[in-house]
Amino acid sequence: MTKKDLKRFIELMGILAEAFSQEVSKEKIQIYFVALQDLSIDDIEQAVWRLVNTRTTATFPKVAEIRQAVKGKEEEKSLQAWTKVYEMMGNTGGWQSVIFDDPIIHKVIENMAGSWFRFCEIKTPTSFLQKEFEKLYCFFLKMPLNEYPKILLGYFDWNNMQNGYYQEPQHCIDYHQDRKKALSVQGGTIKHIKDICEIIEI
Repeated sequence: MTKKDLKRFIELMGILAEAFSQEVSKEKIQIYFVALQDLSIDDIEQAVWRLVNTRTTATFPKVAEIRQAVKGKEEEKSLQAWTKVYEMMGNTGGWQSVIFDDPIIHKVIENMAGSWFRFCEIKTPTSFLQKEFEKLYCFFLKMPLNEYPKILLGYFDWNNMQNGYYQEPQHCIDYHQDRKKALSVQGGTIKHIKDICEIIEI
């Protein structure tokens, strides 16, 4: 969200207050806005109506509940993410750089291996790799995602950069479940690919 979404956000907080017969202060709205600002206003609106329709507790929803309503069930989301990663591993291997339509996938892979090609080289049995991936995914699902690599480096691009041929990767392949989201992941991040390259060791 950005400042231009504040008015709509206040309206959504008012809906929650009315639905659960609670008062909401200006200070509380400010806290929630800051805590949820990594989410889109559209996602928050969907979460609000999901809570209105399904939540039975007569208290004002916590930030974590709103975030959970946005993300969906952790186990379901983490399994969907792993399926995308596993299929990409089979389709491209670690040679080409990749982009997924879910920035949390980028964060998990960076945390586990530093790059896409390093992740593909992990020798752990698939069942254990999946378990670790989903565990980390659920962890990051609950956290504000302030920074993640916009592209997961494959070996070709990493090797070119190591040899001084720096340029934005030309071999990126986004997972085609949602191309628009994948391009948004690529363009909406803080961490630059050159910075990533510098911390990966071979």
